[in-house]
Amino acid sequence: MRARGALGGAALVAAAAWVALSCAPSGFADPSTIDTVRILASSASEPYAKPGDTVTVQVLAYDGRPSKPAPMAVFWLPFECVNPEDDAYYACFEQLTGGDAGAPVGDGGAGAAALGAIRPGVDLMPFLPTGPSYQFKMPSDVITQHTMVPG
Repeated sequence: MRARGALGGAALVAAAAWVALSCAPSGFADPSTIDTVRILASSASEPYAKPGDTVTVQVLAYDGRPSKPAPMAVFWLPFECVNPEDDAYYACFEQLTGGDAGAPVGDGGAGAAALGAIRPGVDLMPFLPTGPSYQFKMPSDVITQHTMVPG
């Protein structure tokens, strides 16, 4: 009887070790390792800007590439998306294809109109603002021009 208990205990320890080892995170990269270009944070000078306010948005980017053939650069698409259809942020992306989900505004609006729809193979770098921050002016009629969204 005692041998059976010892054998059962050994089997229990072996099973527990097998379960513990099968859940070990071997093969996964350390989540704190950054080996690419990453945007770590973003902020706005006025997260709840009033009509007519000038807003500065900033990003904190890090270049963790092991080989850097060219220095990292931050580029901004020079348009803002104000009052997109159904207040859906993804409706802003229609501007990139030539749609009109929110008219371009601020100083960047003219740049967006000049760029037109973004097409594959077109080098936009000469036209895009660069740097860790971008500034735009909130339209003075942003509230009065907002259409009500049901619900």
